[in-house]
Amino acid sequence: MMGPCRKAAVFLMFLILSQGTTAHGALVGTWSLTGSMSTPRSGHTATRLSDGRVLVSGGSSSEFPPPPGLVASAEIYDPALGTWSLTGSMSTARSGHRATLLSDGRVLVSGGGGTSFGGFPFDLASAEIFSQINPPLANLLPGFPADFDGDGKTDIAVYRPSTGTWWIINSASFTWTARQWGLAGDIPVPGDYDGDRKTDIAAYRPSTGEWFIIQSSNGAIRVQQWGVPGDIPVPGDYDGDGKTDIAAYRPSTGEWWIIESRTGAVEQQQWGVEDDQPQAEWF
Repeated sequence: MMGPCRKAAVFLMFLILSQGTTAHGALVGTWSLTGSMSTPRSGHTATRLSDGRVLVSGGSSSEFPPPPGLVASAEIYDPALGTWSLTGSMSTARSGHRATLLSDGRVLVSGGGGTSFGGFPFDLASAEIFSQINPPLANLLPGFPADFDGDGKTDIAVYRPSTGTWWIINSASFTWTARQWGLAGDIPVPGDYDGDRKTDIAAYRPSTGEWFIIQSSNGAIRVQQWGVPGDIPVPGDYDGDGKTDIAAYRPSTGEWWIIESRTGAVEQQQWGVEDDQPQAEWF
């Protein structure tokens, strides 16, 4: 014989499962497969970030001894692409912890359970903060001349992250242009990649490290993979040939990775320490 709480739970379950079968047209929920995490885990946290992606951190996994072993790794799900990408690991492996999205977009992870060197479980008092390396365009390209129509004047333009749409007022004709180019989570990286003295519409996808560029000279689309998750795009004319070079700054190592447009050569320069903010500009 079931008690009142048990009856209520069974009734609620039946009510949820039966939604959508009624005559008055209730909504039907459906499931579809998406990308799998890189590490199987349980006891982890899943936090929706301010840009719509989802951060999964920690937990325990049967892949790590002794089973189940605790993991410190974290990964991010991109709903626009249905894919996962690894991000920085926590300093302490933990399971059953709490994760809280802060008002500035960072994520506070606290507590949970850990294991000692002898494999004995214990409660954790430590806490750590996850920071998204995704600065606004103003920090990436200070003073960048966005002249989309090539009249030598900077055009007023905005990028709408929610739709990936560029809205541009052409100073030469006083007309406006709207172009959809980008997905949620992409970073706008406009520049004169083809050297025609016009700014090209371009987007960088942090989840894959891909650059998507529309060349204004001929309308051709250029796709270049250059970067890993966590890198910051820092395009600029590093070789002085009048073309924007594709470049990425790696905060974890303070390294700059540049593809010189003049020769196609790769330049690597270590300049910076962790948490530094790169500043790329035309000089």
